[in-house]
Amino acid sequence: MSSKTFAITSEQRDFIVDAITQLASIHFKQGVALFQKGAVGNLRWDKEGHKILSTVQCKDLYWVEISPLDDHLPMTCSCAAEGMCKHLVAALLKIRIAPLVKKGARSSVKPTKHPVNDE
Repeated sequence: MSSKTFAITSEQRDFIVDAITQLASIHFKQGVALFQKGAVGNLRWDKEGHKILSTVQCKDLYWVEISPLDDHLPMTCSCAAEGMCKHLVAALLKIRIAPLVKKGARSSVKPTKHPVNDE
């Protein structure tokens, strides 16, 4: 399986930071704790190259999908929470620290399997 380059623009990165800072404080604090514990799995693009996929290991394993190429930054998590959750916060933080990679350059982000999008 070939991996795609993980690249976001500085504007998309700033948008992610703004989204993180506007979160409810409890979800933010819990998400920071998950991120700091290393609970976020490897980041990878979906097959179409539109969504970033990852897992977050909490009490259970949750799947997150974030679409940084969309102006509204849609995102989903497999947990029961509605809207923003600590798993999405943790994943957004990992995306925030991921290096920006120029188009065509090799990425250090390793792929993970996603149950819906991988065969």
